[in-house]
Parts: sequence; C-alpha cells; structure tokens
Amino acid sequence: MQLLVAITLDHANPGRAVLTSTVGSAAVRTLVSGAQDSPEVAQVLRTFWAGRLTKVIPIVERAVADGRLPQGTDAIELMKYLAAPLFHRVLVTAEPVTEEDADRAAAVVLAAARGGVFVVI
Repeated sequence: MQLLVAITLDHANPGRAVLTSTVGSAAVRTLVSGAQDSPEVAQVLRTFWAGRLTKVIPIVERAVADGRLPQGTDAIELMKYLAAPLFHRVLVTAEPVTEEDADRAAAVVLAAARGGVFVVI
C-alpha cells in the first residue's frame, strides 16, 4: 500500500488538482486540442510529459528494490496507465474527475503492476 500512497501523493495529486478543477480541465482540453494543429504546442506537451513521467521512476525503482513490485517494472508505462482513465474522463467523455476516480485508477494500476503487467524484459 505504501507504493500506492507514494504514487498518488508524489505524482497524481498535483494532476488531481488540475483535473478536478473546472479551469484546470478546460486548460488541459485546450492544450491537447491545440497540439493537434500546432507543432510548437505539441512539443510543449511532449516536453512537459517527458519530465513529469520521469519523476515516478525513483518511486518505482524503490518499490522494485524493496520487493513490492517485480523486477523490470516499467515506471513510464505504469504512469501512462495511471493517467489514462483520468484523462479519458476529461478529454473523451467530458466527465468530472473525482478523488474516487483517481484512487480507483491508482488501485487498479498497483494491482496490475504487482501482477507483472508492466514488466519489460
């Protein structure tokens, strides 16, 4: 459970604040939409996400070293799957993101990670 707490506190919570606010989710929709037509905006998003995704690597590495996750767990893929259902709500179905949604996504990803779903050989 400590990994779940680390991931949600160190990574997902800042995203939660953005995704659970009306202004934040509107900004996300605008940026993603703008990236479709503007190489410059697309590059900003890629750069932002590259930096954001790498922040979880030490958390996952600690969990692997402690035996809480299997050897070879891919931190970047883990984070993509954590973020996907939240962004699906914002970008595809235009539903609000709740704390419960973020908690559920984290619990599902943690179970999948423990089961070796994100192991890269």
